[in-house]
Amino acid sequence: MVCNHGVVGSNPIRSTMTRTAIIATLLVAAGCSGGREQAALPQDAGARTGKSRYTTPTVTPPTPPPPAPAPAVALAPTALGSLMTGAWDISPTGVFGPHLTITVDSARGPVFFGRLTRVVAGSDVLLDTDRFERFVGIIGPDSVARLTVTWKDKLSPPAEIAGKVSAGEWRLSRFVWGGEQQVVQNHIWTGRKAK
Repeated sequence: MVCNHGVVGSNPIRSTMTRTAIIATLLVAAGCSGGREQAALPQDAGARTGKSRYTTPTVTPPTPPPPAPAPAVALAPTALGSLMTGAWDISPTGVFGPHLTITVDSARGPVFFGRLTRVVAGSDVLLDTDRFERFVGIIGPDSVARLTVTWKDKLSPPAEIAGKVSAGEWRLSRFVWGGEQQVVQNHIWTGRKAK
């Protein structure tokens, strides 16, 4: 038997199949390397297959995963400071001690602004409220309001007040007056909002 190359004893079907397999392998390899250009079979292959030109299979890159959602950012509640607006009467339960009236004039977000409007030291000594600076306080998402009141003369230690606010009541967990912690065992300090 004589093939188209003129070699005696070669199988023309086998030769064509080998050539087609090599071309197909090259086309696949070209497609895997990202090439998108067209490749042509040899002229004589077109006559045997009935097609004059093949295109390289295009390899579509995998679709990237969607972007991860932005992490949740804890933002300060915007209206918490307004819970503090008004007058708060702070006094001990069943014991003598400082008795304060705090007036919160305004709020912006979790921050509130105010002043002392009455200070009774001990059991009956009324202090001039002009001796104290205006204060800025903050209330957190846990409903704990904190503020520090300083004296204008800067000679006395500041008053520190902190506690959880709920339904018009301010249960103090910290109340420092005259440098001493007032919230101790059996001394409960509560602020009540004036109605």
